[in-house]
Amino acid sequence: MQIGELTVIAWHETGHAVVARAMGVPVECVSIKGRRPVTRYGRARSPEEGVWITLAARVIVLELTGSPELADYGADGDSEALESFLRGFSTHSERERVMEEVQTGLPDLVRSNEPAIKKVAQELLKREKLSRRELYHLLKDLLVRKVSEPFHLRLLSWVRRLVGRDLGCD
Repeated sequence: MQIGELTVIAWHETGHAVVARAMGVPVECVSIKGRRPVTRYGRARSPEEGVWITLAARVIVLELTGSPELADYGADGDSEALESFLRGFSTHSERERVMEEVQTGLPDLVRSNEPAIKKVAQELLKREKLSRRELYHLLKDLLVRKVSEPFHLRLLSWVRRLVGRDLGCD
C-alpha cells in the first residue's frame, strides 16, 4: 500500500491534536497548509503532558502504517519540543517513569482513539485546516480521554518501589 506524503502529515498533526484533547489541553487549530504543518495547542500543564502530546504524532503514524521510517516523517520540530519537556522533570527517575508510562499508555490511548484520529485526519485532508470549533465538533462523541491514575494510587506505587515490598494497603 502506497501512503501519500500529505496523508502521513495529516495523521501526524492529528496525533498531536487528538492526544492534546484527550488530556484536556485546548487546541486552537490544526493545519497541513503550506511548507510548515502545525498543531497549535495550549500550554501543557506538566512536562508529562508535553511528552505525551509530542510523542503522539510518531506513535499514531507508526500504529497506522507499521513503518518506523514514516513515524519520523514530518517530526522536525518534535525532537526539540520533546527535549524541552524532558528537561522539565526534576529527577532522572521521574523522567524514566514517564517514559515507561508513555511506552505502554500512549499506544493504548492511540488505539482507543483510532476512529477519532481517522475522522479528523480525513477532514484535515479535505480542508487543510481545522479551527478549534471544527476540531471539537469532529471529536464530539468519539474522543476517549486519558484517565490519570488517582494520586493516592500513584503515591502508593511510588512508596512500594521505594521500599521494595507490598505494604498491604489495597
